[in-house]
Amino acid sequence: MFSTLDCNAGYWQIPVAEEDKHLTAFTCHSGAWQFVRLPFGLCNAFATFQRAMDMILAGVTWQICLVYLDDVIVFSGSPEEHLKHLNEVAQAEDAFCQARLKELDALSPPDPTWSCQAFFFREKDGLLCRRSVYGRETQVVTPEALKKRLLTHQHQSVLAGHPDSRKMYNTIRRYVYWPTMVVDVYKHVEQCPACAKNRLSERKHTTVMKIFTADEPFSGLAMDLLGPLPTSKGGHKHVLVICDRFTKLTRAIPLREATALTVTSAFIDRWVAAYGIPDTVLTDNGPQFASVY
Repeated sequence: MFSTLDCNAGYWQIPVAEEDKHLTAFTCHSGAWQFVRLPFGLCNAFATFQRAMDMILAGVTWQICLVYLDDVIVFSGSPEEHLKHLNEVAQAEDAFCQARLKELDALSPPDPTWSCQAFFFREKDGLLCRRSVYGRETQVVTPEALKKRLLTHQHQSVLAGHPDSRKMYNTIRRYVYWPTMVVDVYKHVEQCPACAKNRLSERKHTTVMKIFTADEPFSGLAMDLLGPLPTSKGGHKHVLVICDRFTKLTRAIPLREATALTVTSAFIDRWVAAYGIPDTVLTDNGPQFASVY
């Protein structure tokens, strides 16, 4: 199993020494300038960047990965092993992870009492982990390079279902950790385009809510639409949810389009054909339910 990683901004991650900046000077229509980051055109830029990558990934190169300039190939024998190897490589390039690992390495010889009480520790395979302050869970310290992918998987994937900020944070904090996790989770959910479309707008007119009691099975239903969701392989991106308010029997019917016609057809074919015509159906004032046809 293989994964490829491409370092962001490449050579520009390497700062130029203060005493060497004048050697990169150039002029243009707006004046004279000097590079503060390693430019691509210097004759020794190639060797400098390759040496930096070899130093950063020392200990894992040729063991679990290969590196050529800003391209890194991670290889493993199984999916489980591959996830560990990806974390090891990403942690090797992350400043926060390296700072915590240096703190652990500074304990020489190791202090067993301190090690048991410390939040951060190193597993046998070299993976940096943290003891959760909320329980006994072991959290994997997530590098900066993997944060966006993890947040996207935990929020936008089909199985995730776009959870709200609190639910998403409570879920991922049991397994992973990084210093700004709370802020990043809330910001990611707030900026999700799909969630923004589904947020309820402020209602200008409100009335006193009324309780509709159910007297017998299948006499009163509650019906609502969920979506749009990420499109499935079958082209479905809406779900029609129908619930009998007496027995709590619920059916979820996938829909490709959320129109009055498709909702009515699904209701008749999937519910009325199986359970009969109800006395009442409780819905909101959505156009799919309030349309006259």
